[in-house]
Amino acid sequence: MEFVFKQGWDCRFFEEDLKTALPHRALLKDEKSVVDLVVRGRVQASGPVMYDLGKQIRRKRGGIWLELTSEQYAKLKRP
Repeated sequence: MEFVFKQGWDCRFFEEDLKTALPHRALLKDEKSVVDLVVRGRVQASGPVMYDLGKQIRRKRGGIWLELTSEQYAKLKRP
């Protein structure tokens, strides 16, 4: 997933090749929503991962690898 702050947090999701965008996008209102999404999308959101995420959020852009369940992935495949 990559994210950038515009008028909210625009989150785009990609296939494993990191080039092919999935049709679903998320527009989140605040940083907490981005953190919550990452926690739901990772098997382990460890200290170092969360530290790096915080740095990216402060820069207003970033990306993170999500470890999705098959159900979560199926939802992202839908427009």
